[in-house]
Amino acid sequence: MEPDWRRYRLFVDGKVGGGGGGGKITYTPKPDPKPTPKPNPEPQPEPQPEPQPEPQPVPQPEPQPAPQPIEPIEFEPSIGTEIDE
Repeated sequence: MEPDWRRYRLFVDGKVGGGGGGGKITYTPKPDPKPTPKPNPEPQPEPQPEPQPEPQPVPQPEPQPAPQPIEPIEFEPSIGTEIDE
């Protein structure tokens, strides 16, 4: 009797192409599908919506001071640095 191949997933482990050895093929069985739940003969009461709390005002962040401009840094070229003028 042949196995049902639809129950298995194919995993190929290894590299494609040359090299030491080929890939290793392993078969991992799929988990059995979960049984469908039977309908409950007792009527379920409809869930009541929970009362929503009043929306709270969102606090505004304090204004940040404007960033100070960055002053350019002057530097002297080190020895061996060529400057094209």
